[in-house]
Amino acid sequence: MTITHEYINQNQVYVAKTDGKAIGFISIVEVEEDFQAGELTIKKGYGLDHIFIHPNYIGKNVGSELVSFAKVLCMKKNISSLNILSDPNSKGFYGKLGTEYIREVPSNIKGRTVSLYKLAI
Repeated sequence: MTITHEYINQNQVYVAKTDGKAIGFISIVEVEEDFQAGELTIKKGYGLDHIFIHPNYIGKNVGSELVSFAKVLCMKKNISSLNILSDPNSKGFYGKLGTEYIREVPSNIKGRTVSLYKLAI
């Protein structure tokens, strides 16, 4: 996964650090109008576009802390929910966060799906 300077400049990207070292990040994007992505209609609103935790820090609450931070930001900006498209293997993580599982949708990778969730703020 590559996140470009352009992506960072155009979106809300927040980095988790420990001892001055980046160990993960999260990004929130605004979808300004509905659009079709394959079989899925992406609705206008806000989404959790990326969450990445360095493998050495998985299971150490970094992801949960990043999502909690994102929720506080959203509350301050009157954002009521975030849409999330995620790897199906992340169901346990998103389940612990209290997200609403919507359904599986086809991925842009043939024969694969992604999970659609909604995180209420």
